[in-house]
Amino acid sequence: MFLAKLVVSVSALAMGVSASPASSVDQRVVTLRGYASAGCTIPTLGELGVYSSELGICSSGISTTDPATLSVTFGPLIDGCVGYFYSDFECTEGEQEVTVSDGCATGDSAYNSFIITCD
Repeated sequence: MFLAKLVVSVSALAMGVSASPASSVDQRVVTLRGYASAGCTIPTLGELGVYSSELGICSSGISTTDPATLSVTFGPLIDGCVGYFYSDFECTEGEQEVTVSDGCATGDSAYNSFIITCD
């Protein structure tokens, strides 16, 4: 019996099989929902999940069609994460920092891009 286990173990190693769990899990960090009106009221434009593999990357707005995204709800943010929403499509203009989980962000202009970062 010992010999059979040894053969199976050596075979698994030869094939590159690992018994350890995957080291990288693409965890959902936050859920964003865009609105066509200020104050996060109806109508919603859609929902978007942001995953750990997307952290620190500029993403075009929640809604890429008219009407524009005028407010956003977000939640729950994982501890140590911050959202930055921008009025342009390149994450350079009109930055608004969002740190409150399950709140509503309404800016002076439409949100066209965002970046989520975590410590």
